[in-house]
Amino acid sequence: MVVLKTEKREVFGKKLKEARSKGKLPGIVYGQGIREPIPVFIVKDEFKKIFKQARETDFIDLMFDEGKKSVLIKDIKTDSASDEPIHIDFFAPRLDKPIEAKIPLVFVGESPAVKLGGVLVKVMHEILVKGLPKEIPHQIEVDLSLLKNIEDRITVSDIKFPTGIKSLAKEKEVIILATLPKKEEEVVPEAAPLLEDIEVVKKGKKEEEGEEVEEASGAKKPEEKKKEEKKK
Repeated sequence: MVVLKTEKREVFGKKLKEARSKGKLPGIVYGQGIREPIPVFIVKDEFKKIFKQARETDFIDLMFDEGKKSVLIKDIKTDSASDEPIHIDFFAPRLDKPIEAKIPLVFVGESPAVKLGGVLVKVMHEILVKGLPKEIPHQIEVDLSLLKNIEDRITVSDIKFPTGIKSLAKEKEVIILATLPKKEEEVVPEAAPLLEDIEVVKKGKKEEEGEEVEEASGAKKPEEKKKEEKKK
């Protein structure tokens, strides 16, 4: 069990700025057996060390002058700029009443399907369970060796949960599956134009340009000259 010492807190609001500058982290404790919420200070660096290891389902023993209290981290407020914790809510649950919690999934072992050229697609990374607070596991393991062939999948029904822990996810929900990698679409390059086609186009342009020049200069076409001679 992780232990964290507390200090009685009688400072609130804007006055907390000075306390935070001295490495103190304000918090509040409430829940089962606590008539009124208890304002506390804890050492910020000590909390950060614990938080790297503890999850929302891990109990922490808060030490008071009059004894200790087993609590869970209920909420953490952080600074928007530095992302450092600035306030902690600790909750003391009833130990005889089931609670719901999201537990991380940890994938262990090797999948034979990968050796066949398959790739693994993770659909779920955590799972919602229900159980007594002290029985909630730190994590749930998923055995990848169950994925033997391409298109095999592991569903919630394939997971063995600890005694007293019930999954709140549907049994048919897929956790991870083995599939073939997607093939990249081949880009077919456009055929380059033939040299003959390029020359024909160029000639056509020159002829058109020549006609435009004649019309612009007022030069008459041979057909127009013959018509004028007949009239005479």
